[in-house]
Amino acid sequence: MIHILWEDSGLLIVCKPSGTICERDESKSTSLPCLLEQELVRRGDKPVTLYPIYRLDKEVSGVLVLAKHAKMAGLLSALVAERRMNKTYLALAEGTVEPIADTLQDLLYHDAKRNKTYVVKRERRGVKPASLSYERLAVKDGCSVLRIELHTGRTHQIRVQLASRQHPVCGDRRYGSSRKGDLSLLCHRVAFVHPVTGEQVDVSVWPDFWETGTDDPAFGD
Repeated sequence: MIHILWEDSGLLIVCKPSGTICERDESKSTSLPCLLEQELVRRGDKPVTLYPIYRLDKEVSGVLVLAKHAKMAGLLSALVAERRMNKTYLALAEGTVEPIADTLQDLLYHDAKRNKTYVVKRERRGVKPASLSYERLAVKDGCSVLRIELHTGRTHQIRVQLASRQHPVCGDRRYGSSRKGDLSLLCHRVAFVHPVTGEQVDVSVWPDFWETGTDDPAFGD
Protein backbone atom coordinates (compact mmCIF):
# COMPACT_ATOMS: atom_id res chain seq x y z
CA MET A 1 0.00 0.00 0.00
CA ILE A 2 1.28 3.45 -0.96
CA HIS A 3 1.17 5.98 1.87
CA ILE A 4 -0.91 9.05 0.92
CA LEU A 5 0.47 12.13 2.71
CA TRP A 6 -1.90 14.84 1.43
CA GLU A 7 -4.89 14.88 -0.88
CA ASP A 8 -7.67 17.01 -2.29
CA SER A 9 -9.93 16.80 -5.34
CA GLY A 10 -7.17 17.80 -7.75
CA LEU A 11 -3.93 16.30 -6.50
CA LEU A 12 -2.25 13.66 -4.38
CA ILE A 13 1.02 13.74 -2.50
CA VAL A 14 2.40 10.31 -1.63
CA CYS A 15 5.50 8.69 -0.23
CA LYS A 16 7.00 6.90 -3.22
CA PRO A 17 8.52 3.55 -2.22
CA SER A 18 11.97 2.60 -3.46
CA GLY A 19 11.74 0.21 -6.40
CA THR A 20 8.78 1.88 -8.09
CA ILE A 21 9.03 3.98 -11.26
CA CYS A 22 7.32 7.30 -11.86
CA GLU A 23 6.69 6.73 -15.57
CA ARG A 24 3.57 4.98 -16.74
CA ASP A 25 4.44 1.74 -18.56
CA GLU A 26 3.16 -1.77 -19.16
CA SER A 27 4.57 -3.04 -15.86
CA LYS A 28 1.72 -2.21 -13.53
CA SER A 29 3.60 -3.93 -10.71
CA THR A 30 6.34 -1.26 -10.59
CA SER A 31 4.67 1.81 -12.17
CA LEU A 32 3.61 4.03 -9.28
CA PRO A 33 0.79 5.83 -11.16
CA CYS A 34 -0.75 2.48 -12.11
CA LEU A 35 -0.41 1.05 -8.61
CA LEU A 36 -1.93 4.15 -7.06
CA GLU A 37 -4.81 4.29 -9.53
CA GLN A 38 -5.67 0.71 -8.59
CA GLU A 39 -5.58 1.58 -4.88
CA LEU A 40 -7.94 4.53 -5.39
CA VAL A 41 -10.44 2.30 -7.20
CA ARG A 42 -10.25 -0.28 -4.41
CA ARG A 43 -11.13 2.34 -1.83
CA GLY A 44 -14.21 3.29 -3.86
CA ASP A 45 -13.03 6.27 -5.94
CA LYS A 46 -13.95 6.73 -9.58
CA PRO A 47 -11.15 5.76 -11.99
CA VAL A 48 -8.69 8.59 -12.70
CA THR A 49 -5.49 9.03 -14.69
CA LEU A 50 -2.69 10.28 -12.45
CA TYR A 51 0.10 12.57 -13.70
CA PRO A 52 3.42 12.64 -11.78
CA ILE A 53 4.62 16.25 -11.69
CA TYR A 54 8.31 15.39 -11.44
CA ARG A 55 10.22 12.12 -11.42
CA LEU A 56 12.29 10.36 -8.79
CA ASP A 57 14.78 7.64 -9.72
CA LYS A 58 13.50 4.10 -9.29
CA GLU A 59 15.77 3.56 -6.27
CA VAL A 60 14.85 6.90 -4.64
CA SER A 61 11.96 7.11 -2.18
CA GLY A 62 10.12 10.09 -0.76
CA VAL A 63 7.59 12.80 -1.45
CA LEU A 64 5.99 12.74 -4.91
CA VAL A 65 3.24 15.03 -6.21
CA LEU A 66 0.66 13.70 -8.69
CA ALA A 67 -2.23 15.50 -10.39
CA LYS A 68 -5.63 13.85 -10.73
CA HIS A 69 -6.44 15.51 -14.06
CA ALA A 70 -4.67 17.17 -16.98
CA LYS A 71 -5.58 20.76 -16.04
CA MET A 72 -4.07 20.39 -12.57
CA ALA A 73 -1.03 18.71 -14.11
CA GLY A 74 -0.48 21.81 -16.22
CA LEU A 75 -0.82 24.16 -13.26
CA LEU A 76 1.56 22.16 -11.09
CA SER A 77 4.07 21.70 -13.91
CA ALA A 78 4.11 25.48 -14.30
CA LEU A 79 5.07 25.81 -10.63
CA VAL A 80 8.00 23.46 -11.23
CA ALA A 81 9.10 25.32 -14.37
CA GLU A 82 8.94 28.64 -12.53
CA ARG A 83 10.79 27.16 -9.53
CA ARG A 84 7.83 27.84 -7.23
CA MET A 85 7.66 24.24 -6.03
CA ASN A 86 10.44 23.77 -3.49
CA LYS A 87 11.89 20.28 -3.03
CA THR A 88 14.43 19.26 -0.41
CA TYR A 89 16.34 15.99 -0.36
CA LEU A 90 18.16 14.17 2.42
CA ALA A 91 21.13 11.96 1.62
CA LEU A 92 23.64 9.88 3.53
CA ALA A 93 26.98 10.20 1.76
CA GLU A 94 30.22 8.34 2.40
CA GLY A 95 32.96 10.27 4.22
CA THR A 96 32.98 13.71 5.81
CA VAL A 97 31.75 16.12 3.17
CA GLU A 98 33.65 19.39 3.20
CA PRO A 99 33.00 22.27 3.40
CA ILE A 100 29.98 22.09 5.69
CA ALA A 101 27.87 23.89 3.05
CA ASP A 102 28.50 24.57 -0.62
CA THR A 103 27.06 24.83 -4.12
CA LEU A 104 28.19 22.18 -6.63
CA GLN A 105 28.21 23.02 -10.33
CA ASP A 106 29.09 20.55 -13.08
CA LEU A 107 28.51 19.63 -16.69
CA LEU A 108 26.67 16.30 -16.93
CA TYR A 109 26.21 13.83 -19.75
CA HIS A 110 23.65 11.03 -19.45
CA ASP A 111 24.29 7.82 -21.38
CA ALA A 112 20.78 6.51 -22.00
CA LYS A 113 21.98 3.09 -23.14
CA ARG A 114 23.91 2.50 -19.91
CA ASN A 115 21.48 4.58 -17.82
CA LYS A 116 24.41 6.31 -16.20
CA THR A 117 25.39 9.98 -15.88
CA TYR A 118 28.93 11.32 -16.08
CA VAL A 119 30.63 14.57 -15.07
CA VAL A 120 32.42 15.96 -18.14
CA LYS A 121 34.74 18.91 -18.70
CA ARG A 122 33.47 20.37 -21.97
CA GLU A 123 30.13 21.34 -23.42
CA ARG A 124 29.01 19.21 -26.36
CA ARG A 125 25.84 17.64 -27.66
CA GLY A 126 23.82 16.09 -24.84
CA VAL A 127 25.80 17.82 -22.07
CA LYS A 128 23.79 19.90 -19.62
CA PRO A 129 24.79 22.18 -16.71
CA ALA A 130 23.86 20.95 -13.24
CA SER A 131 23.78 22.77 -9.92
CA LEU A 132 22.81 21.91 -6.35
CA SER A 133 23.36 23.30 -2.88
CA TYR A 134 23.96 21.20 0.20
CA GLU A 135 24.33 21.59 3.95
CA ARG A 136 26.01 18.96 6.09
CA LEU A 137 23.83 18.35 9.13
CA ALA A 138 25.74 15.62 10.95
CA VAL A 139 28.51 13.04 10.64
CA LYS A 140 28.07 9.51 11.97
CA ASP A 141 29.93 6.24 11.38
CA GLY A 142 32.06 7.79 8.67
CA CYS A 143 29.10 9.19 6.70
CA SER A 144 27.57 12.65 6.28
CA VAL A 145 23.88 13.51 6.52
CA LEU A 146 23.20 16.15 3.87
CA ARG A 147 20.26 18.41 3.19
CA ILE A 148 20.19 19.15 -0.55
CA GLU A 149 18.32 21.54 -2.81
CA LEU A 150 18.46 21.07 -6.58
CA HIS A 151 18.75 24.08 -8.85
CA THR A 152 18.47 21.84 -11.93
CA GLY A 153 16.80 18.47 -12.43
CA ARG A 154 19.23 16.18 -14.25
CA THR A 155 19.10 12.38 -14.29
CA HIS A 156 20.96 10.93 -11.26
CA GLN A 157 22.20 14.45 -10.52
CA ILE A 158 22.68 14.25 -6.75
CA ARG A 159 24.21 10.79 -7.03
CA VAL A 160 26.79 11.64 -9.67
CA GLN A 161 27.74 15.06 -8.34
CA LEU A 162 28.49 13.65 -4.89
CA ALA A 163 30.24 10.56 -6.28
CA SER A 164 32.49 12.70 -8.48
CA ARG A 165 33.82 14.27 -5.28
CA GLN A 166 34.51 10.88 -3.68
CA HIS A 167 31.36 11.01 -1.53
CA PRO A 168 28.93 8.55 -3.17
CA VAL A 169 25.47 8.18 -1.65
CA CYS A 170 25.52 5.16 0.67
CA GLY A 171 24.16 2.07 -1.05
CA ASP A 172 24.63 3.53 -4.53
CA ARG A 173 26.62 0.74 -6.18
CA ARG A 174 26.09 2.28 -9.63
CA TYR A 175 28.22 5.28 -8.60
CA GLY A 176 30.83 3.57 -6.48
CA SER A 177 29.43 3.17 -2.97
CA SER A 178 31.08 0.46 -0.89
CA ARG A 179 28.19 0.44 1.59
CA LYS A 180 25.58 -2.31 1.50
CA GLY A 181 21.86 -1.69 1.74
CA ASP A 182 19.33 0.49 -0.05
CA LEU A 183 20.14 3.81 -1.67
CA SER A 184 20.23 6.41 1.13
CA LEU A 185 18.59 9.23 -0.79
CA LEU A 186 15.11 10.56 -0.09
CA CYS A 187 12.93 13.38 -1.37
CA HIS A 188 12.30 14.74 2.09
CA ARG A 189 10.05 17.76 1.62
CA VAL A 190 7.88 19.52 -0.95
CA ALA A 191 6.37 22.96 -0.39
CA PHE A 192 4.29 25.15 -2.70
CA VAL A 193 1.24 27.39 -2.88
CA HIS A 194 -1.75 25.44 -4.19
CA PRO A 195 -2.42 26.82 -7.69
CA VAL A 196 -6.22 26.76 -7.21
CA THR A 197 -6.95 27.37 -3.52
CA GLY A 198 -3.90 29.46 -2.60
CA GLU A 199 -3.30 27.17 0.38
CA GLN A 200 0.28 26.67 1.52
CA VAL A 201 1.09 22.97 1.04
CA ASP A 202 4.11 21.71 2.96
CA VAL A 203 4.67 17.94 3.25
CA SER A 204 7.68 15.99 4.52
CA VAL A 205 8.82 12.46 5.33
CA TRP A 206 11.87 11.20 7.17
CA PRO A 207 14.40 8.46 6.29
CA ASP A 208 15.73 5.76 8.59
CA PHE A 209 19.22 7.31 8.54
CA TRP A 210 17.83 10.49 10.14
CA GLU A 211 18.11 8.70 13.51
CA THR A 212 21.73 9.69 14.02
CA GLY A 213 21.66 10.17 17.74
CA THR A 214 22.92 13.74 17.50
CA ASP A 215 21.72 16.84 19.30
CA ASP A 216 22.80 19.10 16.46
CA PRO A 217 20.28 22.01 16.41
CA ALA A 218 20.44 22.03 12.59
CA PHE A 219 18.30 18.92 12.53
CA GLY A 220 14.67 19.47 11.67
CA ASP A 221 12.94 22.20 9.73
